[in-house]
Amino acid sequence: MKIYDRYGWFKLLMAVMIAIYHYNILVQSVFSIRQSGIIALFIRFSVMLGGSIPMVFFVLSGVAIYKGYYNIIGRDIEDRIGFAEYIRRRIKRLYPLMWVSIIWWSIFDNVYMYNMGEWWTGRDSSLWDVLVAMTGISVGTVFNNIDRVNGPIWYISVLMVCYVVFYILCSIEGLWRKKLQLIHSEYLLFLLPVAVGLAIMNFDINFPFFNSMTAKGYIGFFVGIILIKFIRENALDRNSVGLLIAFLAFMIQIICVIIFHNKLDIFFGNWEMSLCFTFAPPIVIIVERLDYGALFNNRISDFLGQISFPLYLLHMPCFLTISVMKEVIGISIKRSVWNELVYAFIPCILCCIFMNMLNHNKTQR
Repeated sequence: MKIYDRYGWFKLLMAVMIAIYHYNILVQSVFSIRQSGIIALFIRFSVMLGGSIPMVFFVLSGVAIYKGYYNIIGRDIEDRIGFAEYIRRRIKRLYPLMWVSIIWWSIFDNVYMYNMGEWWTGRDSSLWDVLVAMTGISVGTVFNNIDRVNGPIWYISVLMVCYVVFYILCSIEGLWRKKLQLIHSEYLLFLLPVAVGLAIMNFDINFPFFNSMTAKGYIGFFVGIILIKFIRENALDRNSVGLLIAFLAFMIQIICVIIFHNKLDIFFGNWEMSLCFTFAPPIVIIVERLDYGALFNNRISDFLGQISFPLYLLHMPCFLTISVMKEVIGISIKRSVWNELVYAFIPCILCCIFMNMLNHNKTQR
């Protein structure tokens, strides 16, 4: 049976929340839009939480990379993957759409600047900034050039650092297992980046590869790896107490969000840590341990997962393009968060169709 992206529903929901968060900051306050009921709660939740949502993406990325690569890194097996091939696959997966978003952003940001006399985000964007952004390691590294060119690409930069750290730790673990006969040493190794990330955030450390941006990746990414490793090695069955606890924990948190929606900051404290250590684990346990039923393992969930990444990378260029069309060209477009999200979805879906066509052609060759 084909395994689809079972996290597609969650990924798309989180991408929409991030888009609403950025819309509220850069385009128009969503609280000025008359909404009521569950929609108002969702918007409020998105505005308060959207900036921390990438933490969940890091957790899910850790889960995905473990499932795909852990058993073929640092092992004396025929299918062992080398570092160059490993990074090549990651670049092939992430960079093409990132480059599209950067070029798209740069063109329209300069058009906006030329006509309006100011940059759309208030931050200047030089050719050097664009070139640095194209490397995919523009944030958290020696450049640390955040929010100059399509801010959401910072996630890819930190993710690439995490990929490298993961490969190094897996290689070390393979060596320890072979030479020293150490069992479960990988748990200690994968806990190390989490501890480093927490220390960075606690002591406000700010050095290349050791700063607040990479700390988020170290914590979320390796929490995801530790979580999926524990789930798989302990083989929690579908009727286990662990699954029940995870489901109850998730539902309790949802209920608390509804009850305390006016005091979310007080109730949850640090949003990023709450998402990483309390929200994401129940989701992973539930999705991984439930039967592969119609809710998760289907083409719809897979497609939603596919368009979540383009939506994350392209929603800002889409919002910028709409601003150019309205304020520079003078095209009349009704301004609302849902209306402009629809415009943002269109190129995302087209990108997915185009990429699927490319993959299909390569497979046929």
